[in-house]
Amino acid sequence: MPHQIIFVHGFFGWGSNELMQCLPYWGEAKNADPFKDKNVSKAKFASVGPISSNHDRACELFYQIKGGDCDYGAEHAKKHKHQQILEQWEKGAQPLYSNWDESNPIHLVCHSQGTPTARMLQYLLQQNYFAPKHQTNANWIKSISSISGAHNGTTLLYSLGCSDTTGKVKDQPSLIRWFSNRLPYLTKHSAKLNYNFDLGQWGKMLNNDRVKPFIFGEDNAFYDLSLHGMHQCNQILKEYPETYYFSYTTQQTVKFPFTDSHIPGIRMNLLLWCFSWLMGKYSFSEDFRKSLAGDYNNSDWRKNDGITPTYAQEFPRYPKQHAHKYCSQNTTNFEPGLWHIMEHELSAWDHWDVTIFPGFCKTRQKQRRFYQTLFNRLNDLQ
Repeated sequence: MPHQIIFVHGFFGWGSNELMQCLPYWGEAKNADPFKDKNVSKAKFASVGPISSNHDRACELFYQIKGGDCDYGAEHAKKHKHQQILEQWEKGAQPLYSNWDESNPIHLVCHSQGTPTARMLQYLLQQNYFAPKHQTNANWIKSISSISGAHNGTTLLYSLGCSDTTGKVKDQPSLIRWFSNRLPYLTKHSAKLNYNFDLGQWGKMLNNDRVKPFIFGEDNAFYDLSLHGMHQCNQILKEYPETYYFSYTTQQTVKFPFTDSHIPGIRMNLLLWCFSWLMGKYSFSEDFRKSLAGDYNNSDWRKNDGITPTYAQEFPRYPKQHAHKYCSQNTTNFEPGLWHIMEHELSAWDHWDVTIFPGFCKTRQKQRRFYQTLFNRLNDLQ
């Protein structure tokens, strides 16, 4: 019997019941046929904190799949000064797959920040983090499929307000700082848009006093998606010998003549053009190079999909390269324990083409075919 497939959205993402269900985050994935066995339920779509840290999102993902009140862990909650347990947590009341265990592992299909969220979840499973109620290990996950995944973070955040020496949000004017000033209002009124920031661990009424430790600390998505944050994560996150790993990379920029800079391609979503420009010409400062060990070549990080450099999507590179191999279109022999980079399948796609904005009829069909191919590949791993 095929294993259950669970989708994990990325940064600023949303669940299938949000935004009045008029803009599905996963596009045509919901219309593809995930299983050959018609007796098996369809793929499930998780909903975790859109701007929360990888750790908090991983805990929410666990209890949303397995069921129960979300517990972030006593040590973690104390360190970051937020609530440990979300009691009577609605998302845990109707678990996506309550039979989940080592004998019934799952496939995780992830977009953007969904990738480090899934990797963090597998790390916590191996650490038996959810004991004593749940005895877990890494084999609860059969595969992780990363789409536009932020394996190594994104340089975009340094242009939007993160410090290039620490990765944390700077307390000075920036787009992120502007957003954080309005976060109390947004969390209070987001219900009108049927969008949930899922920041219950920081208090039901997120006032300015609670926003500051959240935004300016290390327990948020802005820090975790910086190169500094993912450098720290990658020191503990690893691949496990019984799990299959896939990376589907996206890019939609072109190299500007006679330079190492990249500019948005003509098909890139206009909402991503500004972000793509910033990444396409980004250069690492001397302060950055002093703060993180490693060889960071500017030209490597400039090709992008509008949100994440393609170089950062392939596999975890820093502080050391994780096991990986590049696959051709005809590759069918996959090995557990390493990243298979499927760079041919989503070439010339931007960050949203494969999810939120599949475009017109022809592109929508192309997106649906991609998910059907992915589902078939996962089913063959049984």
